[in-house]
Amino acid sequence: MTVAIKHPLSDWLDQVDAQITETVKSPIPYANEIAKTLLNRKGKRLRAQLILLISQAHGGIHPKASNLASIIELIHMATLMHDDVIDESNLRRGQISTRGAMGNAAAVLGGDFLYSHAFKLISQLNHSGILSHLANTTCKIVEGEIHQLAVERSLISEQDYLTIISAKTGLLFSASAECARLLHAESNTSFIDAGMNLGIGYQIIDDILDYQTQNPQWGKDIADDLRQGKCTLPLILFAKSNRFNSDELKSPSPQFIQFILNSIAKSNILDQCRQIAIDYIQKAQNAFLKLPHPKEVIDLCEKIKHRQF
Repeated sequence: MTVAIKHPLSDWLDQVDAQITETVKSPIPYANEIAKTLLNRKGKRLRAQLILLISQAHGGIHPKASNLASIIELIHMATLMHDDVIDESNLRRGQISTRGAMGNAAAVLGGDFLYSHAFKLISQLNHSGILSHLANTTCKIVEGEIHQLAVERSLISEQDYLTIISAKTGLLFSASAECARLLHAESNTSFIDAGMNLGIGYQIIDDILDYQTQNPQWGKDIADDLRQGKCTLPLILFAKSNRFNSDELKSPSPQFIQFILNSIAKSNILDQCRQIAIDYIQKAQNAFLKLPHPKEVIDLCEKIKHRQF
């Protein structure tokens, strides 16, 4: 008989899910329908895990850590709703997105709905440092989306790529790490850069998997990003030593997609990308070693480093 191993944070993560569900309840049935399209699809809750583990690493999980985790996950889900509108995507990780189920208007308003509830929860924390940090974070996330929109379907530089993923992914990991630290008044070691480095590493691995994974748990077709004309690190490194018509990114043909996939598969580009990701995550791990009890946080970093979906 197989015995299921319980996740060490399962009770806390259940508490986060319950709080999110309770927070977004609305007297307007249609608002509940919109929220349900996302709430029914539970992700990895990596940002919530990072918050809880950093809090735990200070000697015990802070009573408000689950509230903070709920806030970060609400902001994250709001960005996903808006991303699906921008990307004109009806699917998210193989499942119907809010846009696919209910249309653009519902997805835009749904994202706004989640954002507004996140900031309602922030006000209840009564912590000016966290309020200020998350207000700045959300502004910068939107700026990152605008930056990406300005260069969409074009070949971008590695620096542009890093700027975009720092805003779109790195910032929420950074906010998770730093705000978890801020809950513990006795802590004076900033984890802004550590969280950012972890988020950048996470996104680079995500972009590698887009070029190679066939794992059904990935929930996406191979080359989904390339098919949408998104220029990520594997393509950027490929372009440094190979010529191709970058105008193809405006509307990638099946032949172009296959050419890029075959060419990258024959090279060591994905290995280069993975090493860059590992270097970023290692920087995060080195910083997290300053925590009083860092083991579980380091273990989470290792899982992110070696993930396959």
